[in-house]
Amino acid sequence: MIELSFSWDWTSTPKWRLTFELQQLENLVSEVKPSGKASDEWVWKPCNSGRFSSKSMIVMLEELQSPNIIHLEPTLRNNLIPQKIGILIWRACQNKLPVRTELDRRGIYLHSTRCPVCDDDIETLNHTLIRCNTASDIWDRVFKWWNLDMINFMDINDLAKCSNSNLQTSTGSTIWQAIAWVTTYFI
Repeated sequence: MIELSFSWDWTSTPKWRLTFELQQLENLVSEVKPSGKASDEWVWKPCNSGRFSSKSMIVMLEELQSPNIIHLEPTLRNNLIPQKIGILIWRACQNKLPVRTELDRRGIYLHSTRCPVCDDDIETLNHTLIRCNTASDIWDRVFKWWNLDMINFMDINDLAKCSNSNLQTSTGSTIWQAIAWVTTYFI
């Protein structure tokens, strides 16, 4: 009978959550008792033969794109601005920007999760781009510059849509969206 033992060589001390999860994993794995009678092998489960093939990968990816399984949001576009700004807005809508709460949730040690700009609240995506005093002041100035009534964005998805009923034409709305996205980018 083979006995399993675990030894971790950390370059930095993990946070308690990661340590706890690793302990749970060790406990689960330690319950598995390999017999030592058969050799280990890799098996590609999406294919009945257990062997990897490009065709089986294509079939698996097509199934993942089925609307019943997963819905992939298209990237956001505005032809008036560089593509990198649209990508940033799209990533923000997917909650994929490295704000402190997300880094902490992923086990990255930070001395604080508070906003480094205002220190009034926890640094979330919505706080950083919309609600922080500095961001709010910037938004107020942008709205005044365009002679528009201030819109209180509920969240980043609301900001990404960025429509304003005071703008009558689609060109005006497109320009307004470009300004809002560029403002978000620089915040």
